[in-house]
Amino acid sequence: MDFPNEHLPTVCICLINKLIPARLTLSSMVDNNIGSALILEEDADWDIRLREQLHDFAKASHVLNSRASAIDRNTTTPSDASEAIHFETLPNDNTPYASPYGDRWDVLWFGHLGTRMVHDDDDSQNVIYRSYVVQHNDSTVTQYKQQKTLDNSFWNFDLSTRPDHTRLYHSSIQGVGTQAYAISLAGARRALYSMNIDIPIGPIDIVLRYFCQNTYTNTEYHALCITTSPSLFSQYKSKGSTSKDSNIGDFGGGFREKGEDINIRYSVRNNLPELLNGGTNFVDQYPDDDRVNDWTEED
Repeated sequence: MDFPNEHLPTVCICLINKLIPARLTLSSMVDNNIGSALILEEDADWDIRLREQLHDFAKASHVLNSRASAIDRNTTTPSDASEAIHFETLPNDNTPYASPYGDRWDVLWFGHLGTRMVHDDDDSQNVIYRSYVVQHNDSTVTQYKQQKTLDNSFWNFDLSTRPDHTRLYHSSIQGVGTQAYAISLAGARRALYSMNIDIPIGPIDIVLRYFCQNTYTNTEYHALCITTSPSLFSQYKSKGSTSKDSNIGDFGGGFREKGEDINIRYSVRNNLPELLNGGTNFVDQYPDDDRVNDWTEED
């Protein structure tokens, strides 16, 4: 993987700070037979309603796991059409599972800086799990015009034509950023194999992207990586110099008057004093304006 020469020192730091600890975590999981692990970046932030969000994520993940179970992981062609499944119609499944998110997944990519769904015309994307879940009127989601990613083109197809407050659950391709992700024991074994044998060295989010997209993979195993758009976790940018925003990119020498992050409405970090005081007067970073385009049953 090639990087501009001026970024090589900081890219090396990123590899040391993120890729190596990730590999050590996966190795520890395999050595100690740990069923799953959640990995967070130190600057991750999330909504105070995360528990409810994860409950909904698990409900959608169950369905996507079930769809994946009907597909041969060793197939070489996409056999799952990109069918939209409405969250409101999902059954309340009380079947016991080893994981509340289902038993088939490899990676749950909870936090990112941008991703998109795989579509039926993505012939170059070696992703065979293409069904997705659509959740309408999710109050934790900002209006579309307020949503941001590292590269706003990630949103143009998947969410721009949908009503405000729409959330999608889907397989991840072109993922950027690893603010938060969970990996299963089976996923850890496969990811370590891919890291050591198939995937070129690089930042952990790019390595994870290649694993989820089955890029550079000599085996015919297809990873099941489930994510959500918008992300549940974001990178918190503290008050102060913007030059601290990244170890890789150059964000200039500006000054931020207060801490912020993208796409998180009731930020835990910004509302921490209120939480510690037992209050309920929480601050919404992205309140709706008067031009909300919500989904209705007539849509």
